[in-house]
Amino acid sequence: MIRTTCIIDNDFGQTIADRLAALPISLHIQKPSDKIQPFDICIISVKDFATLRSLLPVLLPDVSADSTIINYTAVTMEQTRELKEMLKDSPVRFVAGAVVCHHDAIGTEDALIYYSGDQKGYEAAGILLSRLGGAQYLGTNIAESALMDYTADGIHYSYILAFYTGIALCKKYGFPVETFLYHTLKSMPPLSEAAYRNIWIGLDDPRSFEEVDDVIHGMEMLVCLLKKTGGKEEIRYQSERQKKLNDALYQHWNDLMQDYSQPKD
Repeated sequence: MIRTTCIIDNDFGQTIADRLAALPISLHIQKPSDKIQPFDICIISVKDFATLRSLLPVLLPDVSADSTIINYTAVTMEQTRELKEMLKDSPVRFVAGAVVCHHDAIGTEDALIYYSGDQKGYEAAGILLSRLGGAQYLGTNIAESALMDYTADGIHYSYILAFYTGIALCKKYGFPVETFLYHTLKSMPPLSEAAYRNIWIGLDDPRSFEEVDDVIHGMEMLVCLLKKTGGKEEIRYQSERQKKLNDALYQHWNDLMQDYSQPKD
């Protein structure tokens, strides 16, 4: 039986632990300040990089080459350099995860979670990652997940800026732009669903509809840009709900374009 320790202090971590509780594993859930329990796989989802950085010196001395750490804590591209330095002398198999769907979608067919890092560690945690849903392995560089995490988070607020920054980061770190385009396009349906969930203010507040429309409009422009710049892969819909959502998104975009293309008086 897989000994799994979850070190959590946020909603994402709690949702992950709740989903894993359904598996036939030995599951221990604890806070960052608790004494670390022995593990085969350690799941980390804490509030910030500072907490993660303080945890690793406690975790790493006792791990073996058969131990795997899967981190869901948000990490920037620059912070991955510090992580690599901390991990370079450790035998642990480290995997970085980036959740780009709403936390309520974790463990459902609407989930989308990117992973990068040690491939054997990713494979060893297969039963856990399958339960969380939507697993997509990017490669051995842990910064690849950080890139998708940054882009997915930025799309909610700055749309095109996040996209162009992602392209620049691909060039800076040597990641294939075509892969970035494909995965950014693939992430659009769960991100648009998350926008609905995150921005909703209340049925009695008209700003709800205005703000959601603004977010979806920005995503529509980004989808169009992705298509034009090479994101030509078809989205593999994980559910009929996502398909309907994305179809509506495209239809709204087409309606807007038709309106703008009409002669003005």
